[in-house]
Amino acid sequence: MNDVAFVHWLKAQGLFPYVEKYYPAFKKIFSECLKLKKETVMVVFDEGYPTRRCSAILAGCYILAMKRLGITFQLVKQSPKFAGEQADDITVDKMFNYPSGNILILCLSGKLGSMKHLGKSFRKYISDNSHRFVSTSGLRDLETKYFAKLVASIDVDYEEIKRRGKELKRKIDYANEMHILTDAGTNLRIDIQGKQAISNDGKYSIKGGNIPTGEVYLAPRGKHVEGKIVLDGTIRHREGTTLVKKPVVLTVKEGEVIKIEGGEEAKLLERTFQEVESRAKYPWGIRRVGEIGIGINKGASLIPVTIVSEKTLGTAHVGIGSNAWFGGTVYAISHFDQVYKNPRIYLDKKKIDY
Repeated sequence: MNDVAFVHWLKAQGLFPYVEKYYPAFKKIFSECLKLKKETVMVVFDEGYPTRRCSAILAGCYILAMKRLGITFQLVKQSPKFAGEQADDITVDKMFNYPSGNILILCLSGKLGSMKHLGKSFRKYISDNSHRFVSTSGLRDLETKYFAKLVASIDVDYEEIKRRGKELKRKIDYANEMHILTDAGTNLRIDIQGKQAISNDGKYSIKGGNIPTGEVYLAPRGKHVEGKIVLDGTIRHREGTTLVKKPVVLTVKEGEVIKIEGGEEAKLLERTFQEVESRAKYPWGIRRVGEIGIGINKGASLIPVTIVSEKTLGTAHVGIGSNAWFGGTVYAISHFDQVYKNPRIYLDKKKIDY
């Protein structure tokens, strides 16, 4: 699909007013996050679903911003993908023939999909081809009318996020133990001795990352995670992201989720783990705690999109599954981030502000 045809489609669907209103916010992705030089840009997107067109509007905002900035780009449209599905042939072919040293932007309702001969992961493909990227995925459950909330998490002060992330990372890096409590009942102890946190601050002049940005996270030390997590924000499962109505209680022993309690959301999460375990060659890592994360983005809010809710200031999250790509030792075919509200965080028994 070329950009003219895409704009015609956006107008026919009544979506172009969103693009016209919000595209200026996306100029800073190129100037502040990517610090675009002379690269070209490939935008891979899908059209979403009848009442959930946020992935398409997002792509529209990027292309209008690029038109205004004079950036050379191309569009690749594919069908929405669930976990485990294959990327469309046209996507794989375009990426295979894309000259090295350029930029990719993903605007997706679900996943990009498996990339066949391009490699096992998108990040590996990016690294092998010296590309940079920004990615917004998992938008399937976000109603079109809430697109403004997505933009609010993107149109932020990136220097403030960088400052906040740098300070929180410094505190974590010098600590040996993290203890997280919430009024809802979370009581989690994590051994972080010798671990280095990562600040996702949107400064993507070298590699790339998610948009929106704004979290500090780390891979905990193997089995050294103990306690209880009460999820009262969002849960991530195979079918998407759900705002929690009845809290979900996770019991963690030696770094593994051994019990899931609650209502329908808890049952959905349990079914998700069972389904993934059933098709995993090595299922041992599916229920392991692979990530401890803290949101630092003031513009983000709890909405049914994990990539936004996990960045929200005043939340924390636990990633269950693989962490090998950011310094951990858990290798699994899945990674599901679960968000909870109002954490009180103690480092070596001292409560911290961030």
